[in-house]
Amino acid sequence: MRRIMVVAVTIGLLLGIGAGASAATAPTAPQNVVAHATAADEITVWWSAPASTGGGSLTYTITSTMTPPDGPSTAGPSAQPGAATSWTFTGLTPGTKYTFTVIASNGIAGPGASSAPTIATETVLPTHGTLSISGTQQYLQTLTAVPYAWGSTSIYRFQWSAGGTPIANATGVHFRIADPALVGQQLTVSMWVSNNTGPGYIDSAEQRASTGSISPAPLPGVAYIGGNATAGQTWYARTAGWPSGTTLTYQWTLDGQAIATTASYLVPNQLGSMVGLTVTATPSNQPGYTTTIVTVPALRLQPSNPLAGELWPADMSAGGWDHDLVWDYVHSTGTAHTLQAKIATRPRATWFGGWNSPSLAASLVKGYIAAVQNGNPKSLVTLTLHTIWTIDGLSEDTRNKPLTATQQADYKKWMTAVAGAIGTSRVAIIMEPDLAELPKAMTGSLNTADPVVRAKLVGWATQLLARNANAAIYLDSGDSDWQSVKTMVPWLKLAGIQYARGFALGATHYATATDDITYGTAMVKALTDAGVPAKNAHYVIDTADNGQGFTWAQYAAKFGGGSFNNAAPCRTTTGPAPCASLGVPPTWQVTDTALPLTASQKFYAIRQLDGYLWFSRPWLPWQSGAYSPALGQQLAASSPYA
Repeated sequence: MRRIMVVAVTIGLLLGIGAGASAATAPTAPQNVVAHATAADEITVWWSAPASTGGGSLTYTITSTMTPPDGPSTAGPSAQPGAATSWTFTGLTPGTKYTFTVIASNGIAGPGASSAPTIATETVLPTHGTLSISGTQQYLQTLTAVPYAWGSTSIYRFQWSAGGTPIANATGVHFRIADPALVGQQLTVSMWVSNNTGPGYIDSAEQRASTGSISPAPLPGVAYIGGNATAGQTWYARTAGWPSGTTLTYQWTLDGQAIATTASYLVPNQLGSMVGLTVTATPSNQPGYTTTIVTVPALRLQPSNPLAGELWPADMSAGGWDHDLVWDYVHSTGTAHTLQAKIATRPRATWFGGWNSPSLAASLVKGYIAAVQNGNPKSLVTLTLHTIWTIDGLSEDTRNKPLTATQQADYKKWMTAVAGAIGTSRVAIIMEPDLAELPKAMTGSLNTADPVVRAKLVGWATQLLARNANAAIYLDSGDSDWQSVKTMVPWLKLAGIQYARGFALGATHYATATDDITYGTAMVKALTDAGVPAKNAHYVIDTADNGQGFTWAQYAAKFGGGSFNNAAPCRTTTGPAPCASLGVPPTWQVTDTALPLTASQKFYAIRQLDGYLWFSRPWLPWQSGAYSPALGQQLAASSPYA
């Protein structure tokens, strides 16, 4: 298709006057002569009447010359528009320069009596691409005109139209479909380009692009399963964000079969069955919207689990503990945005410890819980308390020295303040990472000088925190590559596991989740054999860094043990080992992930494993520094699961 672009406009005077004409009675030159390309092969010439008509009625003659890019000038098209003050020339040749002369005659000054001519120059040029429209062609979405590039100094003008009628104030490159009356209509965007060079701003021919029929938008809102979503319990269809007047209907399914249409459902005690929920939202007096169906992913029935059901949100607050991570995620684009979303938008634990005073720690904990729950007290908040090694600003490197009486008292003050800040909030607490250092240090590490004192302090704190019936507390038990089950059982009892929900694996190591399930199954048996009630012998596994898990021995054999807490991210989804990458995302549906579990592991996991949580922090250098975008993105890019 041929197109027209404007490159220059000049106005001048040719002083020749027709033979025999009287200068006193000839009209003066036509004024304000302009010429613009108005279509792919058209130029329209406009002008206004001379300042002096010379006394008669005016008529006009237009002549032109045409100059192709590679040839001499020749006579171009001409016209006699009569008394009209504009004329459109059609069928012009792209790439050709046209110079137009407009002459006024009054018909009374004798033959040939005419004004001085006025010259306007316009060039018909082909465009350098095709205009198109990007974006979702749906109510409340934003469309974007995607122009071709003409030059670095080009200026673009736009006009959006509906049904051939220009839309008021819709003159930008972007257009948000905010009027429900536009649903069902076809939108068109027109574009003109100015090259911003020469004596004026010369416009190209109009380019157009159109949409299909604008579709209605789905009703905004969310649906999810609430309540303690375990076998034999009442499950609830939770909904939020639907506009006023929306009609909601429900359909529950059991193993794919429709079973109930109420907003709540008492599920049977059938371990392993899958319960699903579909919510249909129908608009009422809400133009622009259409009926929306939300299908909640089916959940597998499992025994009682305090982590099951409701929302597991992430801390997305700008001033939160992970504000660097959230900021980088929000302000990134493309691949960086997609990869960082795999960390920033998923629930992850924040660590609190004795580096803060009791009052400051309590304030931080309270603010963190409020930020995560964001007004929904049923949402689960995961936090890590790392205080037995850090009270009063100490570090694990001082564990070879016993705590003083003052430090022991300060530990209790700190825990009392934090327990008060937690209140009755629904929380999962990872209690004292590296608690497995109590019985015996790893090779090359310091032994704990007062393990029994510290274990009893942790037991005191666990009993205190357990007064909150909505708290699920998990005592750190190292990892499957660390202490033996036989070694850990008495220390977990001394640290108060009888008050906790159970134990946690993987806070500071990288063992695979499958190895941890085998280890956890053995630990549960050993604890119950030692008299710990079964209700206190459940566990969670950290999967933030074990997407390509490895043991301490494997790492030490290749790199030594000094940098173990700062393992480099994997370069691909298959290594090179040993290296860190994101594991399976947080969930309480522990047998429905991509982990290659055996039938035996699935049998025990659904009964004993409460969830996969993210409570290590591999996206922080040494798991405690400032967030590293490069590190976080590589952990996500190399993950076989996330």
